[in-house]
Amino acid sequence: MAIKKCPLHALWLTLVIMALSACYSNDSRVVSQYQHVDNAVWDSQSDIIFPIDSLATGGCYRLSVSLRTTNMVPLQKIYITAEQEYSMPSLHRKDTVIVQLTDEAGNIQGQGINHYTYTAPVKATVHLHKGQNGQIRLTHIMRRTQLSGITDIGITLTHEDCGN
Repeated sequence: MAIKKCPLHALWLTLVIMALSACYSNDSRVVSQYQHVDNAVWDSQSDIIFPIDSLATGGCYRLSVSLRTTNMVPLQKIYITAEQEYSMPSLHRKDTVIVQLTDEAGNIQGQGINHYTYTAPVKATVHLHKGQNGQIRLTHIMRRTQLSGITDIGITLTHEDCGN
């Protein structure tokens, strides 16, 4: 039985398909960034600003806010305003996000051991256009002006199906 030699172009095509399959990701995150908080103290006068570069595709986007903390945060919840500003065309949206740190019994709701990560989505999506850019500004709106134990603050902007 004779084995036929594979033409060179078929071999290259197979390699390209394998490379593309390895690189393909079903991840819908467009932006995922964190900013470090100096001395693990977030002051209410310190806005955390995340630039959003030109979007590759239009559609519905959902913002989520994330906190990384130590176990030294003496709060059950943190209230944060998430202000989204985009240009071309102009869009401004301001939402309040509640990050739940512990339940009623004091059980930590985050992921981790000595440092914890908490994520809370903004309830509404925004419809953005291809090429739009802007910024997302986070500010805590707690009675205490300084929140200790917060080491990093982050955002994730996710592209979603507009039917959701």
